[in-house]
Amino acid sequence: MLRSTVVLAGLIVMTAGCWTPAPPHRVNAYLPDNVPVAAISLDNAKEADVLVLAQCARSEEYATLLEGKWVNSWYVTQWRVIRVERGKWPQQSITFAFLDKWLAPQMGVAAVNKAPVPYYVGAVRAFCIKSGGRPTIVASQSRSRIPPYGPVTRPLYDANNPEAPAFYERIYSAAKAFIWNERHKMGPVHVTEQYGRLYVVEVDLDSQSIAVVVDADSLTVQWADPEDIPK
Repeated sequence: MLRSTVVLAGLIVMTAGCWTPAPPHRVNAYLPDNVPVAAISLDNAKEADVLVLAQCARSEEYATLLEGKWVNSWYVTQWRVIRVERGKWPQQSITFAFLDKWLAPQMGVAAVNKAPVPYYVGAVRAFCIKSGGRPTIVASQSRSRIPPYGPVTRPLYDANNPEAPAFYERIYSAAKAFIWNERHKMGPVHVTEQYGRLYVVEVDLDSQSIAVVVDADSLTVQWADPEDIPK
């Protein structure tokens, strides 16, 4: 049990014990120990009776806690349900809280080399949920940004091919020109999927990821999903 807290420089400093801050929005699902879960295959999630495909619509930080040498950042995230692939999920969204943990800057050590949290606005994931009692997400899997949102096929980048850098630069340039024309803004660009000669390019923009599809032959670009089209 938490015995005392001190507010310091925008952080809540935890002097003892462990505390889970309540999210500002009602949640309808939970993570084991509030830690992000992911899986390449969902076959091992036998205890889950529900499989929901959803796209992240919101992810916001609501608490930052300093516990010893660690900075604990708490987020609440909401996902729009695209379809229910197994079992029953009557809600139109999945909302849950999660914890991201970092070494405090004053520790004077290099940042922990860990995988980024996969719960960012625009992401599409399949969630395996054990629905009995307290609905618990036991596994999740990244899905394609392109309908019908199947398993992701990563790009086949050949580092030994001397033409690869120039080829990918053309893909990047086409995507960036399209995004700039549509949004008049730009951010980091990543080629994340490949389907034959079609490449999915994600752009980090305004605290979200938007995605386009680039045809490698014609260099024509279109939105990956209607949800990405500017309103």
